[in-house]
Parts: sequence; structure tokens; C-alpha cells
Amino acid sequence: MSIANKYNTGQSVGTFNFQIPESHGWIRLGDLYENSDKDTVYIIMSYFINTKGKFGDSPVIATPDCLVNIPAHMTDSMKEMLNDPDVYDAINNARLGFKIYSYENSYGTNYSITFVDL
Repeated sequence: MSIANKYNTGQSVGTFNFQIPESHGWIRLGDLYENSDKDTVYIIMSYFINTKGKFGDSPVIATPDCLVNIPAHMTDSMKEMLNDPDVYDAINNARLGFKIYSYENSYGTNYSITFVDL
């Protein structure tokens, strides 16, 4: 099973090689989607779970260029990924990325991600 498919549907077991530069700016997932090609695949350089958010825990992905807030509904999957050495290997070797998609619900337009093997 590919790593992306394993997690499309705790405690970390590794570290990421990428050190997030202080100059990395933040961007909302929707803004990233609306200001880029809809088929863009973003490389995951590292990620963490923000435990100090106003609305609870939520994931943040570091790309080569910025930090991206990921929807809270991805938190459990991404916490689980922190326990998988294959995820660390894939991220540290630039073999895991994500694509953004939009969807509509009663709250309007929302955005989420699917993981992509690179």
C-alpha cells in the first residue's frame, strides 16, 4: 500500500530533516488553493500538530515556501502518521506531498487535502 493511500482515509517515532526557517510565512489552505494551479502538488517538508489553536488541535504542514494550516478534521490521521517511520522516511526524502481540493457544504466553500506519493 502506498503511503498516500494509507493515510487518505501520539508520540512521534522520528524527526524531520527540514528545519523551518523563521522567514516562513503562514498561508491559509484556501488562499493557497485559490492563488495557484488547481493541480499543484505541494511537497511536505515537515509538519506538526498545533496544540495551542483557538479551536483545538490542528495540523500545520511546512512546504519549501510556507506554513499551511490544515483543517482540523485531518488531525487524527496526521497524529497517527507521527507514529509511522515510513512517513518520516518519505518526507525526509521528498516522496510525500499533498493536493488541495475544494468542496461545498452548508457553511460555503471549504478546502482539504489528499496525500500524494512523489
